[in-house]
Amino acid sequence: MSRKHFFTYIFMLILLGGAARLEAAQHVSVVLEKLRAGKQSEAVAAFEKLEKARQIDVDQMLALSDSLEALGKVPLALDFLQVWRADHSFSRKIEERLADLAIEANQLELAISAYKNLTRKFPKNRAYWLQLGKIDLWAEKQTDAIQAYKKALELNPKDISTLRKLAQLYSWTNQDKKAYAVQSLILKYDPGDVALWKKHGIQARWLGKNDEAIEAFKNVLLRNPKDAEAFFLLGETYLWINQQDKARLCFRETLKLNPNNTKARFYWAQIRQWEPFGWWEARRDYKIVLKAEPGNREVRKYLAQIRQVYGPLASTNSQYIHDSNDLKRIDIQGHGEAYVSARWQLRGNGFFNRLEENKPAGRFTALGEGTQLGALWNASQGTRFLGLGGFIAYNGGETFPLLEFQWQQRVFDRPRWPGQFYSTVFYFRDQVLDGVLAVKNKYTANRGKWSLYWQPDSAFHAGSDFQQSWYSDGNRKTQLYVTAEFRFWHVDPLDFFLTSLFAYENMSKIYPNAVPYWTPRDFKTYSAGPAVKWQTVPTLWLRSDFTLAHQTGNGLAVNYKFWLDWRPNPYTIGTLVFQSYGSKYYSYKAAYLGFSYRF
Repeated sequence: MSRKHFFTYIFMLILLGGAARLEAAQHVSVVLEKLRAGKQSEAVAAFEKLEKARQIDVDQMLALSDSLEALGKVPLALDFLQVWRADHSFSRKIEERLADLAIEANQLELAISAYKNLTRKFPKNRAYWLQLGKIDLWAEKQTDAIQAYKKALELNPKDISTLRKLAQLYSWTNQDKKAYAVQSLILKYDPGDVALWKKHGIQARWLGKNDEAIEAFKNVLLRNPKDAEAFFLLGETYLWINQQDKARLCFRETLKLNPNNTKARFYWAQIRQWEPFGWWEARRDYKIVLKAEPGNREVRKYLAQIRQVYGPLASTNSQYIHDSNDLKRIDIQGHGEAYVSARWQLRGNGFFNRLEENKPAGRFTALGEGTQLGALWNASQGTRFLGLGGFIAYNGGETFPLLEFQWQQRVFDRPRWPGQFYSTVFYFRDQVLDGVLAVKNKYTANRGKWSLYWQPDSAFHAGSDFQQSWYSDGNRKTQLYVTAEFRFWHVDPLDFFLTSLFAYENMSKIYPNAVPYWTPRDFKTYSAGPAVKWQTVPTLWLRSDFTLAHQTGNGLAVNYKFWLDWRPNPYTIGTLVFQSYGSKYYSYKAAYLGFSYRF
């Protein structure tokens, strides 16, 4: 074939193809005309005839679908596209158009099918994988969406937008560890994302990665030092791992930035409650939280703990003693105390006593009334001072000053003194209350006293009192008492103890018929025996002590004490005690009744 004939042949083919396309386009126009005329069934028949004859190419099909979309016939366009797709080989443009119209018609399964075809044919095209993931997500196929996004990330591992979508999907499907790993990648590529650092820290806490959570919140604060929520989350995390000092700083900053954060205020109060003198501030903060959250039971519990120890106290007690010197004594006392700050407490006492003695010289009676006022100062966690001053007047006439000073020192955190060890030094100046003759003769006493109390971290504790008294008549008296107690057995609701006592008394002058009580020189008492405590109900317990006592110049004597303690609630204590003590030279029986309440 010559070149001239070849070009003629090609030209004829182009003319024939153009004519065919023109004829097909005319037929497509007929389909549209019928639709515009409302003859949809005829239009469908016309389209099927054309399609059966393979007279519609890709471009014509796309144009027809555009026209149908413009006419509001999207479902029909989808039908035509699917018919065309079934009769022709794969067309990228047709699949894309089918997917777009399926999304518009909310036929998500059809759109997913189209994009799956596209990703099979073009697996390196990220846009198709991303679109498939998005439509899977719309169709609530989270697992399929995850796979699509993972494929997209294989093509570009540093695509932060896709990483965010994947992390979110992992969170929604409770795959927290995978979400956390993806968040770590995002922050590696975009470390300035403050919001994600915070979310990452929260996620780390859920996974028990507290150290990593701390670093995340620190990153937030590095970029935004005034983020109150980040300070709170950091403080709470420190609290979870028992780093209270660091948590304390975080909650303090939180409340500076956001005083209305009640949970931070609650945590702050919890920390302050157990710090030296922090209870005062903690109580105030608990009350603020309770005002905002009246039903918060945990806050009420901690307020109750503070009240049990530091709440204003009102108490009263009465005591009756009848001894072998034929002294009958009644003491009634009222006591009140209240803190005015974390370190200062005001105290007041009012009392009445009645003394009656029957001596060879006759029967004497004295009635006394008095009061004391003072203050307690907690100088430090282990050191406190108490000062009280007042008076007592007898028989409506004689008035005597009453003074008391006390210094108490607590030794703690010392290996050689495990547990709690207290040393207390007292000074008293008072009226001698040992007998009526002391009142009648206007005797007074200066007393110095040193007490030690040791309660190690065990069932054992011990104490001692050493007292030296100087009387205004020139007499002197030395006293030493050492007590110890050991709980050797517990069988609920019973506790069994062994108790012991050593007492030493010595006076420089002996007045058998005067005061103080007649006490031989170098008078010693040894006492030991069992005790049992029985908690009958949660609010009531009973205790009984029985001891064998031996005193200088005497045989053995049986001493006993019965003790009832009633606590109907955490703030109320009622106590009743009956005791028989002593031997041949000196003995007494005493009854004691006390009641106290904290407000």
